[in-house]
Amino acid sequence: MYSSYSARLWVSVSVSNALNVYRNQIYLQYNILIVDSNIWVICGNLGYIRVKVFFQLQVGIKNYLIRGVFRNTKGLQEDIS
Repeated sequence: MYSSYSARLWVSVSVSNALNVYRNQIYLQYNILIVDSNIWVICGNLGYIRVKVFFQLQVGIKNYLIRGVFRNTKGLQEDIS
């Protein structure tokens, strides 16, 4: 049984040097397939991310911070198997 979810993630990019601090927020749309209660497969512009989280994802990669809140946009879980 797979449940299809969508997520809106905001990627905050911060690059700092001696003079300036640049901040930029990029909106990404992701599609999520929940294989089971522990493994989420997130498909997006960054490729496939397998995470063991529920409702919130926060990953720090060097200067990149990805924060997402996942919601079921269809209201109900659908069995597409």
